[in-house]
Amino acid sequence: MSVSYAANAVFAKARALYGKRLRRENYNDMLACRTLSELVGYLKTKTEYSSAFENISELDSHQIEELLRVHLLKKLEVLCRYEISAGEDVYKYFIAKGDIDQILKFIRLLILGTPEKYLAALPPFFSSYTEFDLYKVAEARDFGQLLDALNGTPYRKLIEPFENNYAEKGCYLIIESTLTAYLYKYLGDLVDKGTNKKSAAQVHEIINYKADMNTIANIYRLTRLQDADNEIIKNYINTDFTNFTDKELDMLISEQYARDMLRLLPSTYYGKDFAKTDFSHLEGALQQMFYKKLVKGIRYYTSPTAVMFCYFFLAENEVQNIIRIVEGINYNIPPDRINAFLIGTDN
Repeated sequence: MSVSYAANAVFAKARALYGKRLRRENYNDMLACRTLSELVGYLKTKTEYSSAFENISELDSHQIEELLRVHLLKKLEVLCRYEISAGEDVYKYFIAKGDIDQILKFIRLLILGTPEKYLAALPPFFSSYTEFDLYKVAEARDFGQLLDALNGTPYRKLIEPFENNYAEKGCYLIIESTLTAYLYKYLGDLVDKGTNKKSAAQVHEIINYKADMNTIANIYRLTRLQDADNEIIKNYINTDFTNFTDKELDMLISEQYARDMLRLLPSTYYGKDFAKTDFSHLEGALQQMFYKKLVKGIRYYTSPTAVMFCYFFLAENEVQNIIRIVEGINYNIPPDRINAFLIGTDN
C-alpha cells in the first residue's frame, strides 16, 4: 500500500466512522430509557453498537461499560491498520491507557480497604488487551502483591515508590499524575517515531491540548478545593506536552495567579476557545473545548495520524457519554441531570 493511498484511506475511514456517530435524537432516546435492559436493547437495534452486544441481553453496568470499551478498541484497531506510518505503534497507547485505568481502579479499592471488590469489576473481555494478568491483580490484597502482579511491566517501577504511603492524603493524586505523565510521554515517543515532522506537529497540537485541559482541571481542583501550595501544584504540570508558554505555565503555578486562573486563560493560546465556552462548570467546559477542537481537526487536519487521533478521542468521548447514561439509569438520576454531563451531543 503506497503512503498517499494509505493517507487517503485513513482520511476516508476516520471520517466515515465519525459520520456514524450518535446524534441528538439518539441521545434523547437513550435518556428516555428507564432500565439498563432497555438501553442495551436500543444500542443493539438502533445504533452502530449492535455488534458489541450481539447475543447478550441481561448485563450489569460494569459489563456494559467493558463491552463498550472493547468495542471501541476493536474499531480503533481496524483504523490503525490503515495508518502505515504510525498506526500500529499508536494503537499501543490505548492498550497502555487501559492498563493504567485498571491499576488506578485497584489502588482506589485498596485505599478504601476493599481490594476484593476488584474481582467483581474485573473486565474479562478486556484482559486479552492488557500487558499483565488482571486475574493476578484481582488476587492481590496489598500494595506489594499489586507490584508483584505488575512484574515485567513499566508500571511496577512507576508506582513502587508509593508502596508505604499510597493511602496517605493526596498520594493517590500523585500516583495518578505519575502514571498520566508516563502515558503522555509514551504517546509522544510513539508519535515522534512513526510520523514526519509536519504530521507530528499536528498530532502534538492535539496531545498538548488534551494535556493542558487536564492541567487546568488539576490546578483548579488543587487551589480551590485543597488549598495546595506551589510545590504541590508543580507535580501536576506537564511541561513536556503543552501549548502554554513557559511564562504562562509559571503564572498558572504561581500562588499569586492560580486562584484567578480563569482570568488569565483568555490571554493564552486558548483565548479564542475560552471566549466561545460557557464556564459555569469548569471540567465540563474544558471537555467541550477539547471536543470542539477534535471536530475541527477531523475536518481540516492534513496529517492522517492527527485525523486518526481526532477520531480516537471523539469515539472515546461518545463511549463515555453512553457510560454516563448507564450510570444515570443505574442510580435513578433524572434524564435532564444526566444530559447536563454529556459532551458534544448536538453535532
